[in-house]
Amino acid sequence: MKKAGSWGRLLLRKILTGLSLGAVALTFQACYGLPQVSLAGKVTSGGEPVPDIHVSVNEYNYTLTGSDGKYQLFVDNYTQTVQFIDAERDEFEEKTVTWNPGDGPLDVVLDRKL
Repeated sequence: MKKAGSWGRLLLRKILTGLSLGAVALTFQACYGLPQVSLAGKVTSGGEPVPDIHVSVNEYNYTLTGSDGKYQLFVDNYTQTVQFIDAERDEFEEKTVTWNPGDGPLDVVLDRKL
């Protein structure tokens, strides 16, 4: 039996590495899902942008609004329940909104706490 040359072993190693990476990617997708659509918008109050609002679709997928009140998340392509929470200053009421991927940007107006 003839041994494979160094190029044969290198080719086999590359094939096995590619298959392994593919299996890891499929496992990750099956367990966690892959982001598919962009959920973006702007948070305002009284016509002014509100920075540092915690925007989340679950405990693992969240962001904060920027100084311009804008935010962006990547979410799975189905209806999402989105929470807007002022955890930093506690000046605004919490808001929960349902968003569908076909709805476009999700702009939200928060009410100040009394």
